[in-house]
Amino acid sequence: YYCYTVKRVKEYHTRRKIFYTRPSKAPAQEPLSQKKISEENVGFQLMQKQGWNPGSSLGVSTEGILEPIAVQKRKGKRGLGTEDAVQPDKATPAEEKVKIPLEAFYLMLKQYAGVNALYDIVFSSQFSKHQVAKLKNFATSLRLFPQMIGNNKKKLVVSRPLTIKEIKEGVMKGHSDLCAKYVVIPPGAGIPEKDRVLA
Repeated sequence: YYCYTVKRVKEYHTRRKIFYTRPSKAPAQEPLSQKKISEENVGFQLMQKQGWNPGSSLGVSTEGILEPIAVQKRKGKRGLGTEDAVQPDKATPAEEKVKIPLEAFYLMLKQYAGVNALYDIVFSSQFSKHQVAKLKNFATSLRLFPQMIGNNKKKLVVSRPLTIKEIKEGVMKGHSDLCAKYVVIPPGAGIPEKDRVLA
């Protein structure tokens, strides 16, 4: 009746989701408009059988486009007559993901511990148990609060340890990161005079 109630409405609130792998930078590819279709291409041969001559416009009055419309490549699906159309795409070195060294995450945790950020850091479930154990130990050594959250694929969530009083005051001041995660219910007797100044 005379106490505040702090209720957690979300397990975590983050501005940074951390992944163990990142896509590598793909080399610049030649635009489709500059690639010429070879004469052995099935689509090219079909167009010729329908009366089209290479270098001439399409249509009865030859006012159409000069080049056939190129099919845009979608992963796993290719246009008619494309080389290796039957074989599935193999991951090229450009499409492979690059693993980030664990030391980079240590540095990021150090930076998080050094600032007054109240959001949580969420590590994806890509990390192995061994890596998660190392990250948990490092976060604990920095006086941060690591915990595993989730049902099937558990994620490591690192947050700043806060007291109930700090949470209550932060929510009452309207701190967005705390308001996204917690709700403060005022006492049934009304908000005390000293707390009205905070609100």
